Parts: sequence; C-alpha cells; structure tokens
Amino acid sequence: DNHVPGPAEDPCFVVIGNHDIYFNCQEYYQKYFHTSTYCVEVRTVGGKRDLWVFLDSGNATHGRRQLVWLKELLEHRSEYRHVVVNTHTCLFRNSYNYSTTPAANLPEEEYYELVKLMSDNQVSLFLMGHFHHKEEHVLGGVPYVMSSNMDVQDEVPSYLRVSLGEGVDYEYKNLY
Repeated sequence: DNHVPGPAEDPCFVVIGNHDIYFNCQEYYQKYFHTSTYCVEVRTVGGKRDLWVFLDSGNATHGRRQLVWLKELLEHRSEYRHVVVNTHTCLFRNSYNYSTTPAANLPEEEYYELVKLMSDNQVSLFLMGHFHHKEEHVLGGVPYVMSSNMDVQDEVPSYLRVSLGEGVDYEYKNLY
C-alpha cells in the first residue's frame, strides 16, 4: 500500500528541523504551527492514555529549559500506557555523520542526560531524523528509530507509521 495518509485519515504532527531554522522558515513555522515544543495526549476508545512529546532540536540542542520541561512531564509517566518522544536531531554517531563523540549533534552532556531520562522513564519509543536514513537502536530498553527521507537519492523514499496498542509497532512504508 503506497498511500500517504492525509490529515483527515491520520493526525499529523510536526517537528522543527534545521532547515526550518537556517533557511528562513522559522517565521512560517511559528505562523502555522505556533510552537516547536509541545505534547499531545491521545485517549483510546478503551480509555487508555498515550503521550506524544515533540521536542525542538533544529539547532542541534534541546537546551536546559526544554529538558527541564521534559523531565517534569515525565514525572507523570505512570499515567500513560505509552510515551513516544520525537525530535529532529539524531542521537547516535554512525558512519555517515562523522561525529567524534557518542552524540551525533547534541552536546555530549545533553546526550547522556537525555538517554538516561528516556531509560529511567521507560519511554516506549524515541523517534528522530536529520540524516535521512533508516536506522534503529535500542539503548537502556528504549527503541530509538530514525526515519528516512521522502526524497532520498540512495534508498526508496518512505515514511514511518507508528501504531500503539498493547505494544508499540512501527514500520517504514515505501512511497513506491
């Protein structure tokens, strides 16, 4: 199935990235989306509650204020069946981002703090992007998944579809 869902079929939430900041798009982002850091609570028909958190790492850091907000938010982790955290910056060093630290783009101290926060709070899924390649890691029991680009030259363009039930399922859906 190569159908890309529209907003009437599936809700769509956005994460700000470096192109939004460095190519004069931040004004439009603020105009249409109003904020770059937010959370969405989803209630299921059966009364379960899931939390989706969207972080701003478009400038390659989350910053102290945002991490404090995230920590306070995760103090209520037990109220949710699943917590999914989304950010633009990839957390991991790999062969194509040429970083010399464990963190791909983030300051090293922030990387360690964020990974510990995810693990300590049993985050169900951590979604990231920036490098335009599919990639999956598990660290501290937390799955970290990097989505592909929808216009990649060296692999089939795809998007990531996430389903939350008793477990967490995700799959890359090819556009063609």
